Amino acid sequence: PKRIFSPVATEVHTKEFHCKVAQLDLAVSYLPDPSESTADGDAGATFNEGELSLSHSAGPKDPQWVGPPQNPEPSAQGELPPPILSANNQGNRTAKNEKPRQPIDISGNVLRATMVRRGATSWIENLHLDGPVKVSQTPKQAVAVDSKTLPWEILGSALQLATTPTEANSSSSSVDLLLSGAPAEMKIADGVLKGKAIRYNQVHGVILMEHPGEFVLPKSLLASRKSDATTLIEPGSFELNEVEWLIPPSCEWQGRMWFDGSTVWIEKNVTFRAAMRNAPDDIWPMRGRAQQMQIQMRQPIDLKNLEGEPPKLEIDEVVLHGSVEIAASPVDDLGQQKSRERLVVPKLRYSLPKQQLIASGPGWIDSRFLSDQKPGQLAVATEKEPELQGAYLNFRDSLVAAMDRKEV
Repeated sequence: PKRIFSPVATEVHTKEFHCKVAQLDLAVSYLPDPSESTADGDAGATFNEGELSLSHSAGPKDPQWVGPPQNPEPSAQGELPPPILSANNQGNRTAKNEKPRQPIDISGNVLRATMVRRGATSWIENLHLDGPVKVSQTPKQAVAVDSKTLPWEILGSALQLATTPTEANSSSSSVDLLLSGAPAEMKIADGVLKGKAIRYNQVHGVILMEHPGEFVLPKSLLASRKSDATTLIEPGSFELNEVEWLIPPSCEWQGRMWFDGSTVWIEKNVTFRAAMRNAPDDIWPMRGRAQQMQIQMRQPIDLKNLEGEPPKLEIDEVVLHGSVEIAASPVDDLGQQKSRERLVVPKLRYSLPKQQLIASGPGWIDSRFLSDQKPGQLAVATEKEPELQGAYLNFRDSLVAAMDRKEV
């Protein structure tokens, strides 16, 4: 067919996706297959013995029997014999050692698309889905902390997609996807990315947002490693020398954001906040700002080739550039404020595996706290009421802080 139109609620089910829309309008365009050209240059079809196949749209118009059908009679149990697969169809079977993927669920209002077919290969050339749009994939089994397959979901008001074959006779293709909304959202586990529009370009291998936006990092990306161990630490189980994120880092920006598979780049008026605990009675709510932020992944993701199982997403380090300012108000386990801290530097780097913070100078630290001891006095028992005290430190070159050992 050259067009498939359904003005009512429609469902399309394949092994790759399940789609539910209120209206479907699909145009089909046929291209000649160079692999099926005959010696005299006319397009024809090549069949194996024992097959019954429809002729190609650009080839002979008369139906052709090529060999007799095998086992045409129903079996004794009344079941039809299994279909005969051609060489082209054999490649669609799931390999024995390959785990079948959970289908992607797609829902929306009106779906308009153009499908191009060349021989046994077909691809969606253009697709537009009016919203509300929801695309999601949820693993069947519960997701472990160190799992590579995290549940994800995208929400928006419109989805546009275009694909082009990577090679003339290849079934693989490159995708250019644009999700728009107010806002458009991309959720991964308990994290979320929000903005006016989110674009994925497979040719260049980037995820791009050209507008102001915000994100919340999933806790699974923040699973840190202790410096003297190689096992992952699960969030929620506190041990000595561990940084636990009570509130995962969230970030907003006024410029743009892009991800090339190994590094997330964020520009212009970046603000962020988080809360972590490095001891049972030492909780650090914090907020900060900078002009640029970089988030480096431990293992890069090839966004140009999404075939196969992706590597586990895990952050290696976070780097802040330009007028970096961080303010923190540590509290104890009862919520009583212990001090107020402020750090101002031109550049700051935080390593999650080492739980280490490195600040480049020149910079300064301002600390305000309550104490019943005078500055410089040895700690002794006293009945004096705590007084507000402070310390101010300038440094020229660098500052290194071990968050798990409280050493600066």
